[in-house]
Amino acid sequence: MKKSEILRSRDLFKRVALKGKRVETVLFRCSFLAERGEQAGLQVGFKVPSKKLNAVRRNRIRRLMREGFSARRSVLDSALERAKSQVHMMLIFKTDQQASADKLRLSMVLGDIGAICQTIANRL
Repeated sequence: MKKSEILRSRDLFKRVALKGKRVETVLFRCSFLAERGEQAGLQVGFKVPSKKLNAVRRNRIRRLMREGFSARRSVLDSALERAKSQVHMMLIFKTDQQASADKLRLSMVLGDIGAICQTIANRL
């Protein structure tokens, strides 16, 4: 992912959290904010709450989230091109899934992120 595709601004994080639409799967909660514009674009942020997981587990989950998103983003990219929209999205790992954090595999992440991308593409 390019640096310009990573959601970093605290203000933008807050705006997406407050005004964005939500999609939930078993492992993730996603908030996204679509804006019309001349160019299609996508910014994504990955968040793993630190309350119940140590840094090693958080980093591993974040790494899996990034890898899963990179593999499934083509569905979203084509929908953004058609709709000429810019989307800011935030993927949040559900901490109530702590027990499954150790057993988390890329295939599980791919399935959930694929479902999220498809849902967002349908809502554009």
